[in-house]
Amino acid sequence: MMMTKKNTLLFAIFLGITPSVLATNTPTYTQLKKPEISVSYNFLAQNFKLTESLLNINLQKKHHPQLEHLLKIYRAFPTRNPFLTDLAEAKVAEEKGDIKKALHFYESALHYAPEHPVLLFQFANLLLKDKQYKRAEKIFQQVSKNENLPLYVKNYLAQIKNYLTKQQSWSFNGAISYLRETNINETSDNDMIISSQFFEKISQNIKNCDDDCRKVLKKWAQKEQPQHAHGLNYYLSGKKDWNLATNHFFTFESSLFGKYYWDKHDYDDLNLKLSSGYAYKDYLQQLSLTPFIQRRFIADHRYEIDRGLQFNYRRYIHNMQWSLNVSGRKKGYQYAPLNGHEVHLSTSFLWQVTPSFYSFLGAGFNREKAQDNIYSKDTHTFYTGLGKDWTTWQLSSQVNFSYALKLYKEKQDVRFSQWTELRPVRKDKLFDASLILWKRDFKLWHVLPKLQFKYHKTKSNIPHLYSYDEKNLNLFFEWDF
Repeated sequence: MMMTKKNTLLFAIFLGITPSVLATNTPTYTQLKKPEISVSYNFLAQNFKLTESLLNINLQKKHHPQLEHLLKIYRAFPTRNPFLTDLAEAKVAEEKGDIKKALHFYESALHYAPEHPVLLFQFANLLLKDKQYKRAEKIFQQVSKNENLPLYVKNYLAQIKNYLTKQQSWSFNGAISYLRETNINETSDNDMIISSQFFEKISQNIKNCDDDCRKVLKKWAQKEQPQHAHGLNYYLSGKKDWNLATNHFFTFESSLFGKYYWDKHDYDDLNLKLSSGYAYKDYLQQLSLTPFIQRRFIADHRYEIDRGLQFNYRRYIHNMQWSLNVSGRKKGYQYAPLNGHEVHLSTSFLWQVTPSFYSFLGAGFNREKAQDNIYSKDTHTFYTGLGKDWTTWQLSSQVNFSYALKLYKEKQDVRFSQWTELRPVRKDKLFDASLILWKRDFKLWHVLPKLQFKYHKTKSNIPHLYSYDEKNLNLFFEWDF
């Protein structure tokens, strides 16, 4: 049989039968244990039984390099085995990463063989990958009832059962670190709010500014110096997702976070947040839409209560992950002029360059609208970072950088009874950098210690009030269970 190079399709087939059915001069299996046989596309298109046999053989292999070509030929035959067609379609879609399509054809194939243990096993594994935990659990239970299963399959099913239980149980994580604040009140380290020259200019421009007037101005110009404090920064959260059906979930999460200072209780900050709502998860993406309520306490006093709605979306693209977060909230304070609303939008990309190296970058926008417009502001944020798992000593590191620009909406009034002076509209630039180091194998009772160095600088157009910088070296502990 003569074949042209143009229409020849090469199949490397490892057969356990004598392949002389293909050509009279082909060596037998006893002569070649792994024969390489070349057959043309046209030849297979005219031989239904051979094409079907080759399709069957390819389906039994771990890898299926010729399966898609064989399936294309097999589809053209007017009569064909629908079970075999569906199974081949499922395998081709699975190898291309189209899990949804593969699930569709697996389910179709199960109509012809509903009790087939291997087919059920493969179908359940794909459901698990697609995060359809409820359906996967039901089918794995069906497979486990087979008394003739090999021991390694039984062990695998036991692991799957534990995994499914964990995925649908409560998960907790938290962190705690020691705080040594050198500027807890976030104020400039200048002795005066304004320069002496500006102070004289103000006093000269105010009519009838006597000694009492100058004393008031001087008292205003003198301000509190940066305060030192020591305490703990803490975070604790609990979350549970209930798989309602297929890829649909009900999610609930609560979190407690804040700062506690044993030598400056006036700056204690406690936050409690509760959220619950709808979530969708599959092998490519996750999204959630959850209402939330958040209560904040400052120094044991009720300070703020927020109610809002948040939308989170995450999509996996090859070795990248894209995230989008949108939220809106109504803010209520004990101090009424701060009342208002806030809108937040942020997006980020995480790139897993290699299994041990990743990078990320993101941007965000936050708008706060207060009842008194002097507290209203827009914040633009940009951040990036790198992470690396080192082979030396099982060390890991992460470097973070961020820049934020805060633009206030209105000039701030400073009133001294009958005297008034207007400052410029406030504009702050915030710079942050941090380095985190930890040892991956140094973990005890789910607790992982990490060492963090942080640097922060605020540069304001009103420097005597708001410009400052600080450095901190902290040891903190993370845990999850």
